[in-house]
Amino acid sequence: MIRPILMVRAITFLVFLMPACALKNLGLRWLGHAIGRDVRIGPCAVDRVRRFELGTGARIGGGNTFRGLNLVSLGADARIGQWNWITCAPLLLDGGPDRGTLGLADHATIVSRHYIDCSGGVFLETYAVLGGLRSVLLTHQADYRTSTLSADRITIGAYSLVNACNNLVQGTTVPARSVTTMGAVLLPGLKAEGRLYGGVPAKDIKPVEGRWFHRTDARIES
Repeated sequence: MIRPILMVRAITFLVFLMPACALKNLGLRWLGHAIGRDVRIGPCAVDRVRRFELGTGARIGGGNTFRGLNLVSLGADARIGQWNWITCAPLLLDGGPDRGTLGLADHATIVSRHYIDCSGGVFLETYAVLGGLRSVLLTHQADYRTSTLSADRITIGAYSLVNACNNLVQGTTVPARSVTTMGAVLLPGLKAEGRLYGGVPAKDIKPVEGRWFHRTDARIES
């Protein structure tokens, strides 16, 4: 006999594989997730995620994998593209309010084909964008000095743009209204807002300004 917890897990997996539709949203609400109005969720692989909280107009594209998380939270009009791998180290799920959490504020965006470890929590503030492709956000690591695992959150500040193939380590905050260059390695300690950061490790290069930092729409004009 299949235990109830395994049955719910299997049903959840199958519902998330459905194409975006009103019936899918209704099923997810029945399973206990908070799904707002006008939400669209493409076919995704979801396993052992305790709760989704999706605000009005939130979008999740197809082909994403969500595994072993406490919470996936998208604010109004927040967006996740396609083929992202979003996961958490099981040993680190407990231990703090940020653990196992992916949080996108209103109008924040994750584009496509990124690897995002949410063990320490990953948070994008209003209008922040994780752009390009193949960036790695790693919020935990082995501490060789103590032979233990440590974890800390990563935050991408409001209106900031993280470009392709960036590596962000635990404890990193991308300051608000900042831009990173392709291939940058971002470490904790970045402070100044409104700057271009680049290099290995990333350094403050110059100030930046433009229409990007005054947007009122999450979508980018062609």
